[in-house]
Amino acid sequence: MSECYINMRIFTVGPSKITEKTKEDLAFAATSGIAEVSHRGEKFTEISKQAIEGLKKYLKVPENYKIFYVSSATDAMQSSIANCCMDSSFHFVNGAFSKRFYNVSKAFNKKVFIDEVELGKQNDFIGVNIPDEIDFIAMTHNETSTGVMCTNEEIIKVKEKYPDKILAVDITSSAACLDLPISKADLWFYSVQKGFGLPAGLGILIVSPAAFEKAMKMEEEKKNKAGLFSFSHVATKLEDKYFTIQTPNTILIYALARKLERWNTSGGIKRKEELSREKYSMLEEIIKKSNLEFFVKDKDVRSFTTLCLSANEDIIEEKHKKAELVGILLGRGYGDLKTKTIRIANFPAINTEDIKELKKVFN
Repeated sequence: MSECYINMRIFTVGPSKITEKTKEDLAFAATSGIAEVSHRGEKFTEISKQAIEGLKKYLKVPENYKIFYVSSATDAMQSSIANCCMDSSFHFVNGAFSKRFYNVSKAFNKKVFIDEVELGKQNDFIGVNIPDEIDFIAMTHNETSTGVMCTNEEIIKVKEKYPDKILAVDITSSAACLDLPISKADLWFYSVQKGFGLPAGLGILIVSPAAFEKAMKMEEEKKNKAGLFSFSHVATKLEDKYFTIQTPNTILIYALARKLERWNTSGGIKRKEELSREKYSMLEEIIKKSNLEFFVKDKDVRSFTTLCLSANEDIIEEKHKKAELVGILLGRGYGDLKTKTIRIANFPAINTEDIKELKKVFN
């Protein structure tokens, strides 16, 4: 087997860099017997409770909200639509992953409305009028494919404008990096292989009381399509013993619990956001002096966690080759932008030494 990316500095946006401390957690879980504990036993209850309570503290999740484990962000999209979209959904689309949420709803045969903008642009979240018949609104906080990010204020205003509609927010590329207004929307979800710096295979879905009630109502009316994974069934397992319906990814839940324990005692989400913005300023200065430019021209809507950079294809390829020669792995573009952009992660695992090494490639 090849050595893959051993000793390389990883800037890919997902799966993303894993710190040495997290690698130690994963190794301990694999060698100490944690990987083999019963998911119906007391030890799993202890691990799962630590992870969920740690998330509540770190993300500032209101006490009356529920936290569910899923396998990925796409799984969370499926669960959100199946449990909480009665008839029709409205999707703000500004890239490949927000378009995926739209396609998930279509696959459930919902009546789907879309507000789609040019790649690299941002939706007018407040100016768009959403039809009365819509009962579910989908937003993507940080579009990973383009590097467009909305603001907390826009999320809050959408919910204030449409208080009776379920608002779901995909935070896959901003979770862990930004203090988000969790109480101001109904569904929040992400997968852990980006900002939380863990291997792929675990996602988190945060559910408001309104979303849970909507799922229950849909069950009563025989319109809930989640089957065994309806929110009511999932909650029954979690609330008493922190169990799951499916056999869970115990290793990742354990690693998540350990990471949150460290983060919650070292400044929490506020400190992580401060550090993320400081590192972004370093990256911004490097990019200004390079022959690359930000794909998102409007600085006000530009992500500071997933930087999407553009140039002609020859320059893009040259940067990748030069980076690999000095032990750096850059993220390639996604979808229609695969050969036209470079994507660079600025997640908590990325440190200032990584960025200093990156400077050698970009200058």
